[in-house]
Amino acid sequence: MRQGLPNGVAVDDPAPTRGLDALLLAALQESPDTVLFCDDERSVSARDFAARVQGIAAQYRQCGLQPGERVLLVTGSTVQSLAALFAALRAGLEPALAPCGLGPVELASYARAADAVALVGPTHYGTLALGDAYLSAAAVSDTIRLVATLGPQAVDGAADFGAAALMENAAPFGAEAAVIVTFDGPANTPAPVAHRQAALFAAALALVDQAQINPTKPILSTIVPATLAGLVAGPFAALIGASGLVLHGPFDSKSFLAAYDATLGAHLVAPADMGATLRAAGMSDGDASLILLSRFASPTGFVLPQALDCARLVVDLYGFGEAAVLARRREGGQVQIPSELSDGSLPGRLGVALNRARSESRTVAAGHG
Repeated sequence: MRQGLPNGVAVDDPAPTRGLDALLLAALQESPDTVLFCDDERSVSARDFAARVQGIAAQYRQCGLQPGERVLLVTGSTVQSLAALFAALRAGLEPALAPCGLGPVELASYARAADAVALVGPTHYGTLALGDAYLSAAAVSDTIRLVATLGPQAVDGAADFGAAALMENAAPFGAEAAVIVTFDGPANTPAPVAHRQAALFAAALALVDQAQINPTKPILSTIVPATLAGLVAGPFAALIGASGLVLHGPFDSKSFLAAYDATLGAHLVAPADMGATLRAAGMSDGDASLILLSRFASPTGFVLPQALDCARLVVDLYGFGEAAVLARRREGGQVQIPSELSDGSLPGRLGVALNRARSESRTVAAGHG
């Protein structure tokens, strides 16, 4: 039995109970015309985004990709990248996320590390032209059998997913929540890290709680959703907090200011080293949160982020490689050191190392105001 949804989008009945598809379905049912995601070029409603996901998922299936296979997604801060991610999950695939800007040899290394059978990405990202690199990577790869592009232009020799039409009743919502793969380590020797969506939900739920994210204000993120932190602070936090997501990237000061002016009052997500710059630009005031991402290769390398005189609620998002992200709200302007892991499935040695780093940092914390 099919359950009809706005604009001809259809899903299997009963509805799924797990995964990003479940949240997308909920947004589609509750407020189909609400803007769900934005980037520097476009904004899409829940209805339009679901139609785009449906079309791309159908393209995956038509190109012969089978459930359980992995697809390497070259991901930027774009709505189309998110649509390709959601569509891969819809089609039962396991998406492995790589950042834009990698060369052919690096892309082949990522595909080999993930055992990916397909390579999908935009033809352009900012000033970068990427299409030729995909074909070159496939030529030297021993795993890739399909290259597809997400637009804005088609590339000879690659499947075109950029203008995928909505295909009613194709690629239904899947009942299983597939894992999402990100990569750790240097680009020439990437290490794939598989994330259960339940773990990503748990991390995002903690961030939503700490940053007080809700439907009244969108999230403006400068973090590409190709990493654990980018996913948690981007689409997962937005869907769990029922908040719109505005993606900005690659970073450009002029277009970032334009995005900020267009989303006054938004929660800001940025690298921690941008905190002082944001304050100098007059962006430290407001009643929405400022989420500052600090990255560490491992818990043993943990150091406190810089103090920031800020009227906003400040939340530190600590990222430990691709193993864990922890959100901690600053109290009275003071940085809060992580006290526990949010995902109990993580290796025990990570918790031990994190506790050691916390203990060693106590005297440092006392000196921060």
